[in-house]
Amino acid sequence: MEVCSSMPVDIMPGDDDPSSATIPQQPLHTALVQSARTYSTFQSVTNPYWSSIDNVTLLGASGQTIDDIYKYVASEDRLEMAKKTLEWGHMAPTAPDTLCKFSWLLVSVDKTFSRRYSADVAHCVIS
Repeated sequence: MEVCSSMPVDIMPGDDDPSSATIPQQPLHTALVQSARTYSTFQSVTNPYWSSIDNVTLLGASGQTIDDIYKYVASEDRLEMAKKTLEWGHMAPTAPDTLCKFSWLLVSVDKTFSRRYSADVAHCVIS
């Protein structure tokens, strides 16, 4: 985590990390990254995660939503499916049927899953 000494670092949990399996995943506990947590530039964040850099809004996710969509489509083009979620205006269309999602998100207008609030850039890390 030496990179924290020279720039801001946001770390997001993924599918195999010690975090909740339910989306949105809670931030990784700082005890897991003891050397990094001493830096003010380090931040453990939720998955998905909204951020802003130089007035550009970013929405990031670690890929579980795209992975779950692929259980039901024949295509292997994950980038195209990520683009489709932007077109559909929903980043987790299979939740809560086959992707675990907190139930309170189902009854509220949630800015992360149904994008009534749009990001300038959406990114997705798929392992």
